[in-house]
Amino acid sequence: MSDPLENLDYTDLDTAISTTITNAVTAAPPAVALAIGLVEDLTGFFVAALTLQRVRNLSREHGDKRDEYLWSPSEWGWEHDEPGAPGRVTVAIWALADEVRERVRDAGGGADGVGVDGHRDQDRHENGRETGRENGRENGRENGHENGHENGHENGRNDGPDEDSHEDPDLDAIEDTAIAALGKAYEDRIVACLADLRARGQLRTAGGDELWVWLHYADASDEDIDDRTFGQLNHRALVKPFAERWVGGMAEVLDRRVAAMLADE
Repeated sequence: MSDPLENLDYTDLDTAISTTITNAVTAAPPAVALAIGLVEDLTGFFVAALTLQRVRNLSREHGDKRDEYLWSPSEWGWEHDEPGAPGRVTVAIWALADEVRERVRDAGGGADGVGVDGHRDQDRHENGRETGRENGRENGRENGHENGHENGHENGRNDGPDEDSHEDPDLDAIEDTAIAALGKAYEDRIVACLADLRARGQLRTAGGDELWVWLHYADASDEDIDDRTFGQLNHRALVKPFAERWVGGMAEVLDRRVAAMLADE
């Protein structure tokens, strides 16, 4: 069987990612960081901003314990309001998942399967993310990650790409592998989009500093992606402080950035 992702056309997905992130940057209030939120089963793309006001509120409310609450994008409180659920990015990645599944079925002799139903229960992926956010806060803080979003992920995970079982278990395995590869390609294209926007000077704070940007799984399906993509997209001098962010590693540089932004108000 040939690679189901070979010559896959990512044009619509790339355009959707770039448009959504650009719109989010334009709409966001003064912010120090931007995170692209994902869910493992390709249902929950969102753009969150760590706003200046959020940092000030947490500093006032929690003092030296601020960092226990600061670095979880699912709890930042500001997300870009993308009109038309489930959003252009989710529609685009679902369409690609449909095509990948169809290629697998065609190569496997036309096995049954319905692929992605992008119109069925379109907004249930939002319920999954919201439930995960509510249920996961305490566990996320204790572990330094979003471990507690598993409940929400389990409740909402089947609400985008439908994965009806095939009679051929080998074909099921091939399809699962292909969709996992598509998910990795999806991550890579988001990173590439952010790198391009960075190079064009479109990811900056109101004061002209570069926004810190990274990817984040709201369901904790990949807890390393925050550190991994932060290292790809931001100044190398910040990689170690970011890895220690839950214990104050970013505190000094964050406070300098906040002071500069306040001075410019």
